[in-house]
Amino acid sequence: VELDAHIEALAGLSLAEIFAIHGEPHYRRVEEEALSALIEERRECVLATGGSIVAHDKCWQLLRDNARTIWLRAEAQDHWDRVIAQGDHRPMDKNPQAFAQLQALLKAREVLYADAEVVIETSQQPLSGVVDAVIDAL
Repeated sequence: VELDAHIEALAGLSLAEIFAIHGEPHYRRVEEEALSALIEERRECVLATGGSIVAHDKCWQLLRDNARTIWLRAEAQDHWDRVIAQGDHRPMDKNPQAFAQLQALLKAREVLYADAEVVIETSQQPLSGVVDAVIDAL
């Protein structure tokens, strides 16, 4: 289950539109509402969240209180390569500092991510290996 899809459905806007029109505080409110609704359903699922959820204290606490949390850890270069492989060049376009900013962001969030119940190293590992590690952890 992609949390972002639920946020977009709840807001009636794409994530880019939410940020452009209403800003981050509104996004965080909708994120919390969407996450709370999914948790209240009490269905078993794998929930994919955006990496910034750890910076939203209430949402991160909701997850830790109501779900098993897994940090799919990767090196900055792997994040970078994966974004480019998906065809998304927006974070890098016209920003010569983009990679350094990514490194700083990951470093700043590392202590928050480390609060996840399980940490799985995904760098230098095929998708099948990551999936097997998640299954083993659960």
